[in-house]
Amino acid sequence: MDKLLAEAAKNGCKLHSQVEFVSADDELSTYGEYVATAKADIEPNEVLISCPFEYAITYEIALTSLQSINPNFISLSREVVLYTFLALESLKASESKWAAYIEYLPKRFNTPIYFDDADKQYLKATNIEFAMQDRLHNWRHAYEDVLKLGSFSTNLFTFDLFIWAATVFTSRCFSSGLINSKISKEDASPILLPLIDSLNHKPRQPILWKTDVRDTMSIQLVSQNATSKGQQIFNNYGPKGNEELLLGVSVHPDLPYRKQKTSVLQQDSTFNLNNLIFFFPKNADFSAFEKVLQCLTVVSASSLELKRILAHQAMFGLSSYNSSLRGKIKSFEILLMYINSRLQLLLNNNPKQSPTNIRQQWANIYRKSQISILERSLEKVKDFMESELKKVYLPLPNLLQYLVLNSISVFLLQHPNFSPLSKVITELYGTTDAESIAASEEQDNVVLLMCLYCLSAQETLPFSIKMLQEGYPASSTEEGDEVFEIFDEMVFQHYPDVFGNKKFFNKENMSWALQLINEESIDFSGFTFVIAHT
Repeated sequence: MDKLLAEAAKNGCKLHSQVEFVSADDELSTYGEYVATAKADIEPNEVLISCPFEYAITYEIALTSLQSINPNFISLSREVVLYTFLALESLKASESKWAAYIEYLPKRFNTPIYFDDADKQYLKATNIEFAMQDRLHNWRHAYEDVLKLGSFSTNLFTFDLFIWAATVFTSRCFSSGLINSKISKEDASPILLPLIDSLNHKPRQPILWKTDVRDTMSIQLVSQNATSKGQQIFNNYGPKGNEELLLGVSVHPDLPYRKQKTSVLQQDSTFNLNNLIFFFPKNADFSAFEKVLQCLTVVSASSLELKRILAHQAMFGLSSYNSSLRGKIKSFEILLMYINSRLQLLLNNNPKQSPTNIRQQWANIYRKSQISILERSLEKVKDFMESELKKVYLPLPNLLQYLVLNSISVFLLQHPNFSPLSKVITELYGTTDAESIAASEEQDNVVLLMCLYCLSAQETLPFSIKMLQEGYPASSTEEGDEVFEIFDEMVFQHYPDVFGNKKFFNKENMSWALQLINEESIDFSGFTFVIAHT
């Protein structure tokens, strides 16, 4: 520490006369090897510590140095330039302007990348585990890009050294906006502030950051409260709570109508297709789920609903679109499935032993917070789903009853107008009981037959299928032709009184019925429904 204090003073850093760095005793050992404390009482509004701009490690300094090796270093990201610069400065040892500072920096960290296998068990299946894998992947590619631009010895400029430099920045950097207040948040880059970054972080610590661009050309830390003798002096890096839950909803390459759905989300200003990440806060209310559900409505839309979405977006934008009942149920189904799968993944990978070190304790706290967020989110989404769907099925007692009355499903077999088909189903499958059919593997086949039968019996149906006919014009397909041939041989020819009318029971209508099953059907409480209208 003495070397750093001497180097910092030589480069213009100022330390309050009553501030000193002392070796951490057992009580303070979690904060690091040295901590800043007050030798005597310090009045409020006094400068505790300052660092001149010239001693800070900035992108401009790093790029100027690296371009002397290869001008093309400007093609790399600001972060990679800074990581490379710090790694190379560390190899200069005493020749570096920041030699004492670099020597003072920790050589290993308590960040997840430095966890051993036992520690990593406490991060299993958490967001941090996935983020750590992504980060290492990105750093590996960045390191390889650097090697292409400079003739560096990989025995000295190792990937481990690059990881160390990157971790220094990601764990203790500040924003270049402190030096240049006119720079936008998007254009700001990381900077290191030697000596200032030796102070430990404490949430809500009343610290004022001042940038002196007239006299000292430095960044200053001013305590807004009085500091008592012996009290540790903290910095405040801003809110640093546990990471909140990240839900990525991706448009799968094989998703039907992917191009059109991608276009819908690209054209809407509320979505950024390259970053479909949604934050579920610790204490989420319904509004936290609205945007992700709106996105899922597009992602899970049938071709019929997609036409409605595109028409509505052209006139009014996506945000005011009111999803169909099928779209609502599908969106909630996907969201609940995702949250529950993440929750079960965490629970199934819970470590069997209690934490034995500080890393494991921190990771376990984080793990429990992830589980808690998922459990609360699951309940919130269920409540939200019930609230939204009540708007549709009231005054009926529940959604299942609404679907039974307004959908093509096995429940129609109990309708008197379906008695001819019911007799056939009884002979083929031994029952017309909805629960028995749903429990078997024949439900989709029965519903397929019922879609076809609805065409022949639509005058007596308890609902209209006009929307389904207009949305999916009957047109022969290869799959429909093949399925028709199978049913014709096994069913239709054996029951001509029921299936003999070729106007309804043909290849074109079989293709239509298959489209309904593939695109419009939903699974609810174990039953397959094709909702007849929105």
